[in-house]
Amino acid sequence: NVHLGASVNERLAARARELQFESFDDAGVELAALRAAGASTLERRDTGGLGFHSGVTTRLTSGRTEIARRRSVDFLIASAVVRLKEYLRIENTPANRTRMLGELHAFSRELQAAGRVIEKYAIDSDSENTDASRARGQENVLWRVKLIGHMLAIVLSVEAGTGVVITEQP
Repeated sequence: NVHLGASVNERLAARARELQFESFDDAGVELAALRAAGASTLERRDTGGLGFHSGVTTRLTSGRTEIARRRSVDFLIASAVVRLKEYLRIENTPANRTRMLGELHAFSRELQAAGRVIEKYAIDSDSENTDASRARGQENVLWRVKLIGHMLAIVLSVEAGTGVVITEQP
């Protein structure tokens, strides 16, 4: 859930020593074009090291371009599989379904309370299943997760001077 471009990830690019092409235009047009094309780019950091400017995938679908999102989704799926696999091939009773969904709720609440990956979530089993699907031995669970986003840009507006009027903020 840590963005590839976060400063704590500078160590990921520690083995890179130089960049072939370090100058992009001031408006960031070339960086934006590379990002839009699904290319992650490196940049020289104030520390002198290199770090990722962007962490994107080649999937260009809006809302699905960030590597951090992809990794978070993969983590959630892999973790759910580990937690739910003990329920495979057991009796599909209301008690077992409740225990199974409890596992997913507990995992979700744990991440949410820790401020990691999950901002909000909902789990639905009732409306996802029919008598026919259960008769086939298939239990459907819809786990909807709103991921915690990343600050990809910070816009700081400053008004400073001897004539600036400051009013009380609510």
